[in-house]
Amino acid sequence: MIGGIEVPISTQADLGQAIHLCLRVIRRYWPDAIVEDGTTGERQPAISMAAAPETTREVVIYKNNRLMRKWDKVGAVAGLSNTMVHILGRPGGLVLVVDDLEEEPIRSMLEWIKNGLSMDIFRVPARRKPRSQAA
Repeated sequence: MIGGIEVPISTQADLGQAIHLCLRVIRRYWPDAIVEDGTTGERQPAISMAAAPETTREVVIYKNNRLMRKWDKVGAVAGLSNTMVHILGRPGGLVLVVDDLEEEPIRSMLEWIKNGLSMDIFRVPARRKPRSQAA
């Protein structure tokens, strides 16, 4: 049996932006990842940005389809350590649940996600009109 380690990450990003950033980072390491919507149970390849609608508050990301099926069959066993990331939306940020913080590529994923979500770009309001049309 394996257990999860909760990693809270604060951000100014809205929940949809934060989850999409996580998906982009994780896809760099797990190009065949499968995303499961924690509310609907719907599953689809992470390559589709629709894999996490803006209203989603929870997703489970499996490394690939084969490992997702294994999770379904046997659950949280030692052989499946760090083959799934659970993401939960919370006020002011996210909580990512992983098995081993030091194992690669999980360590690198978390570092990229934390850095990405801490960027000031999420605090800058989008312009409604280009500058040339604002005057």
